[in-house]
Amino acid sequence: MNRLLLFLLIISTASPSFSQKNTGPKPLPNGKVKDQNGKVVDLNTYTKAGKITIVSFWATWCGPCKKELDAYNAHYADWAKKYGTQLLAISIDDIRGQAKIKPMVSERKWPYTILVDANNDLQRQLGFNSIPQLYLLDKKGNIVHQATGYFPGSEKELEDKMAALAKSL
Repeated sequence: MNRLLLFLLIISTASPSFSQKNTGPKPLPNGKVKDQNGKVVDLNTYTKAGKITIVSFWATWCGPCKKELDAYNAHYADWAKKYGTQLLAISIDDIRGQAKIKPMVSERKWPYTILVDANNDLQRQLGFNSIPQLYLLDKKGNIVHQATGYFPGSEKELEDKMAALAKSL
């Protein structure tokens, strides 16, 4: 039993970058982002579309980010069907990294809306430093859940939150 407790303690401190916090309903800041073709679009186009929205900030060089988006890919079609969910994967890559986005998305077959926070304006507005950074938005575009980091299995907790949101709306 002591070994199990020690193991759990080590695991819980091994990934100090993962934290979650529930926030009161506040809208995700609006901003200009680029789509995969470099076209500037208004983020509100997506966040105010009347859908439950997952916003995941990521980068091509971030291993946990890729694991998170790969894990969500296994559930995404089901989430879209059950809850009307959309996922916005917003890259914070610099200009060199941005050239790697399209090939990576194609190779991994991510069906998400891929956007780029080219100047990290959204990142600054939201005040986060670590990725992956996830925000769950209600149908009005309000942040109802936030999580930093990724751990395997967190997609189940995310789905539970989406199910609760879908029921409450």
